[in-house]
Amino acid sequence: MKMILFNIFFLYTNLLFAQVEPTVTFDPATGNYIIEYEGYVGDSQEPVLIHVIFEPSTKIEPLVGAVAVKINNINYKYEYTVTNSSSSIQRMQEFDLEIHSSITDISSPDEFWKSSSYTFVPVFGWYNSKGEAGLSHLFNGIAPDSSESGFSFVSSGLPTISNAYFSGKVTIYLTFPDEPPGEIDELLKPLIKFPNNSVIKKTIGPKDPPIPFEASSFLDTLINYCTQSFALNWISDSLISAKYTTYFQNAKSHVQQNNNTAAIAVLDSVLTDVEADSGVTLSSEAYALIKYNTEYLKEQLSQTK
Repeated sequence: MKMILFNIFFLYTNLLFAQVEPTVTFDPATGNYIIEYEGYVGDSQEPVLIHVIFEPSTKIEPLVGAVAVKINNINYKYEYTVTNSSSSIQRMQEFDLEIHSSITDISSPDEFWKSSSYTFVPVFGWYNSKGEAGLSHLFNGIAPDSSESGFSFVSSGLPTISNAYFSGKVTIYLTFPDEPPGEIDELLKPLIKFPNNSVIKKTIGPKDPPIPFEASSFLDTLINYCTQSFALNWISDSLISAKYTTYFQNAKSHVQQNNNTAAIAVLDSVLTDVEADSGVTLSSEAYALIKYNTEYLKEQLSQTK
């Protein structure tokens, strides 16, 4: 009788495990994902229910400040300061930028920040590693309530609004006691694949001017920069945002009437006002977007007057 009961219990246990579907579930209490599936541990021939934790690298509240300075007739130096807010849980270990132009003269805050680029997306960035031979270290990255400056490069690309990507340092590493089923891989892909496992913020980055150049479309881009800059609080006053939008709308009307001289006069007013508004109602990001793109547009129009 005991043997019969044992066999029934064994059969029930196998059926119970057979009904367990591989799952990846978000745990709001910890901010982690709980992975569950039926598998085998060690040399055991009996299946067990395996629990694995995936900690995302998004438990951070990053901030980024950017400055672009024209250093010669064609090149700009882009400089960034990155802050890991006091509300962050993780240290900030990686900082990446969307770029659409070639870059040179790359600088890092110190020797522990390594620069690299992605091959499948136009993204360049820095990764902090204090451990020997790139191994993990307790103090990798920027601590909460701390900042790091010294990220910079040079590019001929004009300032544009770009994505910045930030990744925190996890404390729980994703490891499996055996080969997980394919369903787990598929469930994890949307969570791990770049840029999903990062926090995305807006900043400025380099972008090559459009070819062929079309002044009216370029002015649409400048109008869009004003709209986005106000939404991002890079322009702090709605009246100032409206002022620059009106300037560019007027310049577009002149361009469409083939009156480049009048359009240039409007752009001169933009360049005068942007200096007066810089640091008052314009952040360094808005200043770079408006000033350097306006200068480039003026140069193009001057060649076709």
